Amino acid sequence: MVRFIAILSLETRSAISFKLIALFLLAIAPIFADDLDFFDEPPKTGAVANERAKDNVLSGAISLQSAYQFREYANRGNFRQQRARLDLDLRESLWEGANFQANGYGFWEGAPAPAAKSSANLNEAFIQARLSPNFDLKVGRQLIVWGKSDMLRVTDCLNPLDNREPAMTDIADLRLGAAAARADFYAGNWDLQGALIAERRFGERPNFPSEFAPFDADFRGEKPRGAQGAIAAFGAFEGYDVSLNYASVFRDEIADRSRVNLYGAAGAIAAGNFLLKGEAAALRSAENSRIFAQDFARNDLLAGVEYNGASDLTIAVEGVTRREIRPASSHTETYAARIAYDLFNARLKFVSLSSLTRDLSRANGWFSRFQGDYEIKNNLFFTLGFVFYGGDLPPFSLYDHNDRVFAKLKANF
Repeated sequence: MVRFIAILSLETRSAISFKLIALFLLAIAPIFADDLDFFDEPPKTGAVANERAKDNVLSGAISLQSAYQFREYANRGNFRQQRARLDLDLRESLWEGANFQANGYGFWEGAPAPAAKSSANLNEAFIQARLSPNFDLKVGRQLIVWGKSDMLRVTDCLNPLDNREPAMTDIADLRLGAAAARADFYAGNWDLQGALIAERRFGERPNFPSEFAPFDADFRGEKPRGAQGAIAAFGAFEGYDVSLNYASVFRDEIADRSRVNLYGAAGAIAAGNFLLKGEAAALRSAENSRIFAQDFARNDLLAGVEYNGASDLTIAVEGVTRREIRPASSHTETYAARIAYDLFNARLKFVSLSSLTRDLSRANGWFSRFQGDYEIKNNLFFTLGFVFYGGDLPPFSLYDHNDRVFAKLKANF
């Protein structure tokens, strides 16, 4: 393997691309097996197929992705990615009412890229068990998702995000798992939840000299001590649901990882073809910030609406206002809009996502992503998309040279 990597490092970009494509085609060859006449084994049907499906607890995907930046930056070339990625998901039943689940990924960058050449992440690995009809326990690295918003975060504060490539992925695919013990107690329409998060994991940011991190700086801050904790009550009723949330967590801001307390609430109401969403949170320092010798205080308020009245079409709009009271007064607003439309019996999925952030000085930053995902055949998908950045509000002001087109070929197994 070491010799193989060494040889690759001496080859040209085109040779690397050829090898990656060849490996990908070998990996997806079984997908086309049923279309080739020299595979003479008949397809499995009926009880045999069902038995095999029950035994298949490992699934995943292998993909190739490339991106072309419209403007060359810092003499680094226009091609920003030639990435081979492997995703794996393991699900195993342990005993009645208990199961084990793990998922993660690894990728290798084949094109000249200033960011990390390779990366791996075990995102989830947990055991979940129903100890009684009203009590569930989940232990291990996991995701704990709060709130009703699909694009912006207010009460959703328990998992960090992978922001190494801003705007390239929806928030649902950005969350990073953390080791925790979570308990859920069910009583009528209510779910009472408590969590103790032992792992002090923080979000991933662009690494210098990535095109998203044009200067070298260490913004990680001092590593805090202690665990994080959270409790919540979720109520599900006919036509609406609500939640009340409290968390003692660490801030994941540049050079500031002091502890804050979050007091929040969220709700959603179904009104015909519309789903109305709302979230509110008050954040208060549990200790002095490591930058400012003052308490931190901020109030966040979110409102959103989602429309599902037309066949195969979903439109969502959300907005959040964040008012910082201490240590310095500031006010920012962020708006996001997402359109998803399925065509050709859902074989082609079109998604557009745009976001605008502005502060009181009227400085603003924005991005827009447009992409289409086409199912070539069962379990084989091709994605083509564009991303645009702009504005004079950091960090968007650093991204205006990163407009790009990207493509991905993915095979599920």
